[in-house]
Amino acid sequence: MRKWICIFLLVFPILIFAQNLLNQPESVEFNNHSNSWLVSNKATGEIVEIDMNGDQAYFAQGYGSIRGITVYEDELYTAGDNGVVIFDLDNSSLLMTLPIPGASFINDIICYSGYCYVSDPGSGNIFKIDLSTLNAVVFSSAVPTPNGLWIDDDNLLVCSWTSGDVYSLDLGTAQSSLLKQTGHTELDGITQDSEGNYYVSSWGSGAVIKYDDQFSGNGEIVSSGHAGPADIFYFDVFDQIAIPEFNSNSIAFLDLTSNDGAFFMIEKPELYQNYPNPFNPSTTISFNVTQTSSFVALEIYNIRGQIVKTLVPSSCHPELVEGRGTIISNSVVWNGTDDSGKPISSGVYFYRLKAGEASLTKKMLLLR
Repeated sequence: MRKWICIFLLVFPILIFAQNLLNQPESVEFNNHSNSWLVSNKATGEIVEIDMNGDQAYFAQGYGSIRGITVYEDELYTAGDNGVVIFDLDNSSLLMTLPIPGASFINDIICYSGYCYVSDPGSGNIFKIDLSTLNAVVFSSAVPTPNGLWIDDDNLLVCSWTSGDVYSLDLGTAQSSLLKQTGHTELDGITQDSEGNYYVSSWGSGAVIKYDDQFSGNGEIVSSGHAGPADIFYFDVFDQIAIPEFNSNSIAFLDLTSNDGAFFMIEKPELYQNYPNPFNPSTTISFNVTQTSSFVALEIYNIRGQIVKTLVPSSCHPELVEGRGTIISNSVVWNGTDDSGKPISSGVYFYRLKAGEASLTKKMLLLR
């Protein structure tokens, strides 16, 4: 198991917290044209684009439900209620919609060598689309509830949602073989790093599991506590795995570069109104930290902007980040004293929460 450490590298700044457009994020890819992340919304049928400053915007809207997405030859291929919908990566314009006859609930998609492969756990089929003719046919029905897809060495690797197994299908003959019985249930996504190691995501275990290039052994859980880990994506430039958190409307990132690993989430911290307010002699301040490797500070200011009390010092606090991938609730009691322990006078005070690059402030009233 990797240890979780504080990290600032690639933690998105405050604008990511201003507006969260993610709604059941299912799949994530990186757009090299704009140096941004693309995330599909299963619930509402949008593609959300997140730039390197953390700003979110809609790349595309109005497509019912979008599940799998993949980048192929400078175009974005998506799979959802409308079949396979293709967009221009440069300007997000719609290029083409390809219906899939006989499809029930198409989910993941991957393209390779002039063909796209689409999983459909609803019908139990994997479809193959010839991009030269735009014809779609059933490629295989051998995998129970096929979900996540990956292509390696002329084989299509398929995760089974119900059995928790990984299958290998020959791209030429469609002959199937059981590659790995993982022992984890509800497999969703699969990807591979630059060293050939495989990673699969399991809803049943709430985890991402690592295997070597032969799928030997029992695998290693490299991150856990995920709320519906969906179609994971490895990006070699950052040496990170992006993990859509379907049930928490966020994206988690697992840093593979560090020996210990690192993990954080795209989500917003929350700061609540103190209670009681007005107060005397003490009040409770509650907040949620959603970055599980979070740099946190909670400070009290007077009306002149001077710090009178530091309730949570600005450093990495293991007691604040237990849970790995969950929203961590915290409460701090302030007794109306300054940093030297002396009681302060009645008046208006402000308390500010810093989490990573985010900052939230609220007002309270002390009455002596």
